[in-house]
Amino acid sequence: MTEQICAPMTNREFVARVRAKLDAAGRRDVPISRLWIDEDTIGYPFLLKVPVGPELLVPLQPMDGFYDETARTSDWHIDYFAAALINLRSAERMLIRYARDIRRQALRQIEDARSKGLDVSLEGIGFRPTYAWHLSGDNWKDAAHHVLAEVKLRNTSFSLRPENTQIWVEEPADVGRHLESVLKEQREHQALAGEMEAMGADLIVDGITMDLLAASGFDAVDVLRKVWKEQCVNMTIRHGGLDRHFSVISFRGRTSASVDLENASWNGEHLWFHGEAERPWQRDLVGRTLAGLVDHPAFAARTVIGVGDGSPQGRPGQISLDISDRFLFDADTGSIWPQERHAA
Repeated sequence: MTEQICAPMTNREFVARVRAKLDAAGRRDVPISRLWIDEDTIGYPFLLKVPVGPELLVPLQPMDGFYDETARTSDWHIDYFAAALINLRSAERMLIRYARDIRRQALRQIEDARSKGLDVSLEGIGFRPTYAWHLSGDNWKDAAHHVLAEVKLRNTSFSLRPENTQIWVEEPADVGRHLESVLKEQREHQALAGEMEAMGADLIVDGITMDLLAASGFDAVDVLRKVWKEQCVNMTIRHGGLDRHFSVISFRGRTSASVDLENASWNGEHLWFHGEAERPWQRDLVGRTLAGLVDHPAFAARTVIGVGDGSPQGRPGQISLDISDRFLFDADTGSIWPQERHAA
């Protein structure tokens, strides 16, 4: 006999079923609340953020199969949650000490980094989301070892904007090792941000991107401000009678565009023609423009400076264009000016 798949469970029903399991186990002292369910994190129904002490939360999540299980097997998952809550209750002091030790070590590392000029700060200590099944074992101490600490930092992103970064660590002694890559990137990004600030600019934009914005009728200042804040802006342009994907993205202060045209695509670094492999005549394009080959004003007058030959340095058919013309953008004022003018 085939078991019937359960109808979607509501948050209230979920909490009621876990509550019933706890009561049946004689654990009326173990709380659960519908208000603990995170309803904002997409893709994680019944993500239960369980308070551990006055400051900490342990996010409990079900196994993936919980969302479309039969009545019998979904009951197993409810059992896991009830057992996990009981174990968390027993492990509360242990987890508080664990978070305290992680915090102490993280502060040492961050203080050292700041003394060396890195603009990074500790936002807080939490816990990584843990499967309820992992916390449902018979031994609460063993179960609690599945909970990993989460170190939350404020640092500079690859778009040279402030961001929050999370790293997960198992032991206090691991904090320094896990922070190494974050601090290395912070040093690089902070130096780049300093270079941009010295020029009075927030973005360096290549000429093709500016030409694409102008030819498509977009307000360059509006788009670039959004790119500066959001790192990537996706749009649509009309070309060859069809709507085409067009995006502008910033990486380490450098801003470029990608676009699909009628017979070619541009990814911010290379152009290639659609539907054909490497064509021998492409090699003759070096030193010439794309006039007559790409029907778009942003590309037609561009000079070809290289064509990929299949070597590791150049995939077949990849065409490199002269994009030496670059512009600086100040998000505060909306000013855009040629980079060579600044250099002069």
